[in-house]
Amino acid sequence: PDATFNSFSDNNWTVNGIYDVQLWDCNFSSINLPSNYNIRGLELQNNPLSSLDLSNQQYLKKLYASNTDLVSLDLRNNSNLETIYVVNCDSLSELDLRNGNIVNLTSYYFYDNPNLSCISVDNIALASSILTNIDPWVSFSLNCSGDGCTDSTALNYDPNATNDDGSCTYCIYGCMDPIAPNYDSLASCDDGS
Repeated sequence: PDATFNSFSDNNWTVNGIYDVQLWDCNFSSINLPSNYNIRGLELQNNPLSSLDLSNQQYLKKLYASNTDLVSLDLRNNSNLETIYVVNCDSLSELDLRNGNIVNLTSYYFYDNPNLSCISVDNIALASSILTNIDPWVSFSLNCSGDGCTDSTALNYDPNATNDDGSCTYCIYGCMDPIAPNYDSLASCDDGS
């Protein structure tokens, strides 16, 4: 697509982006989805796709990634997801649904994934009661891999992490008021100045 996108409306909000991307049976192993391509639906099934970065797709509501070679799928930044189909992915061993929004999943299938034994979620009891279309050997955990930020002073501290993965982020103090004369665009924590 070029720099001009169509708008789509969804639940009273309008987004400039792409409504649906359907790339079935295209025989590709990687795809680049720039953040300016606000995508609502992504259908990638039946491709030898081995990795997929969806961290910049905040408007994504539908994902079909069945019959792919994905090893891991991180959906932590995709809190608008309502539909997820991840079926027959023989290589899939990590699935992260810690996006605070599994109650909004209206259609999902996570089965016939022989190497998937654990799904990371925000709430184990809730996941166990509502996420039922999974293989019988799959369990839920607050952090299946154990990777994360183990520094309790960091902004993104993960109390469930056992292995520090180098992802810790820290406050950069400064003025965060954009109309103030001493505004600091790099500040992530307001220092009250």
